[in-house]
Parts: sequence; C-alpha cells; structure tokens
Amino acid sequence: MIRGRKTAAAKAAPGQKEKAAAKSADVERLTQLLFEVLSTSEYIQPQAVAGEEKLRRLVRRLKLNANDAVVLTGMMRQIAWKMGPGQ
Repeated sequence: MIRGRKTAAAKAAPGQKEKAAAKSADVERLTQLLFEVLSTSEYIQPQAVAGEEKLRRLVRRLKLNANDAVVLTGMMRQIAWKMGPGQ
C-alpha cells in the first residue's frame, strides 16, 4: 500500500511467464527446516510456539515460487548439515 492506495500485484516482465507458486507442503518443509536451524543455533528456543508461528507467517508472506522454495530448502539443509547434530 502506498499512501493509502492499494497497489496492483507485481506482474511478470513482458515476454516472461509467471512462475508457479510454491506448494504449501514445500513451504511447510522449508519452514520446519528453518525452525530447526534457528533452534539449533539458539536464535529461538525449541519450545517457543509463538516463535514458530511468527516464523511460519513470515515465510508465507514471502509468497515464494516453486523454484525459490526448492533452492531455499536446499540452503537450509546444507546449513543444518554443516552445523551437525546437536550443535
């Protein structure tokens, strides 16, 4: 919203196709991985239900396309792997 006016949704550039939105299962998988990484790093407490809900809402607001969800999930897996179990 700009100065009280609603803005139109972003459209694909001329000559480009709009990419398919990420499936909810892919977004949930990404959210869970992100939560695990943030918990392991002690950025958030593992029992923090409110923190998990805030994170879930944040990821949903990103409105990722299918490819971006796959790329980010891969990034989170790599980070989790590098951190190792119980780090």
